[in-house]
Amino acid sequence: MSSGDDLLMWASEFGSGTWNQLRDTSAYLARVHDTGDRPWYLAAPLSDLGHIDLSWSTERWSVSNPALVMARGCGLCLYLVGARPRRMLERFQVAADAQDVYPFEIPQGNAPAALFAKCASVDSAQALADRLGIPLLFDPSAALVKRVPSIDPSGLELGAPVPIEDTLERFDPQSCRWRPASDRDQPGLYRTDLYGRSIFRLYRGDQWYKVDQSTGQLLVLSDRSDLLRWSRPTADWATPSLLEVPSWLALPQLADRALVAASGLLPRRERGRRIYRNVSRSVATTLTERLGLRLSVVSDSSVELVHSSLRSNGG
Repeated sequence: MSSGDDLLMWASEFGSGTWNQLRDTSAYLARVHDTGDRPWYLAAPLSDLGHIDLSWSTERWSVSNPALVMARGCGLCLYLVGARPRRMLERFQVAADAQDVYPFEIPQGNAPAALFAKCASVDSAQALADRLGIPLLFDPSAALVKRVPSIDPSGLELGAPVPIEDTLERFDPQSCRWRPASDRDQPGLYRTDLYGRSIFRLYRGDQWYKVDQSTGQLLVLSDRSDLLRWSRPTADWATPSLLEVPSWLALPQLADRALVAASGLLPRRERGRRIYRNVSRSVATTLTERLGLRLSVVSDSSVELVHSSLRSNGG
């Protein structure tokens, strides 16, 4: 079991708690598994995969109720989300053995392994869900993306200016990099370290606003058409549709979950981008509109190059 599997099992048994408890457990498991991961990098995938809900406003988390998911474009493959205590894993294997279902898993590095089940029909999928006593959900990606909050500059909360300290940086929209800042006179997105945690402030129109990293980046990069790139599936459907996002661009928490829900798998990382699999064009279009961006559709001549690269890297 990976450190992420252990963290998910702990969270499933514990149920809910504070971020401090989750952070400390993540740090402990990172040491036990010798991964070197910071607590956030171990906990965040559990949220993206739909296993836990994280609230930064209250600094609390809770485990999600277990469910089986059948995503559009994945054939008759289900994946298991939500709480995953040991008894659920045992019941999943037993229930699959008793149905016309083939269970398998896909490792995801230090994150929890993705648990799938190939079904002969929708009826056998429903029978598996009934035997487990959990719901069967269809295409949650489309529903989740509609709940992603629109980026609205008029609804920002006023905040105090960031302090001029050694850790002060400003986001450069041209290079898309954080640069050290010795002053705070220029409009833009700033970040600094406060008690070991980054805080973000947006300076525009002679006012300072509290923002998270995602909101701040999206506002200073609004209406860009080169950030989110979608490519259609290959003609033989051997490789699914893909949505590529720059690795440095933070997305809202719910947006990440919506994109991951399209396949049940975390994005692959290559060529400086995060690549989400099986994302439909309608989901990609809705997301870019809510983020205040424009979707770039990869031309037919470039689609095979994208998919060939992904296949060569085991995608």
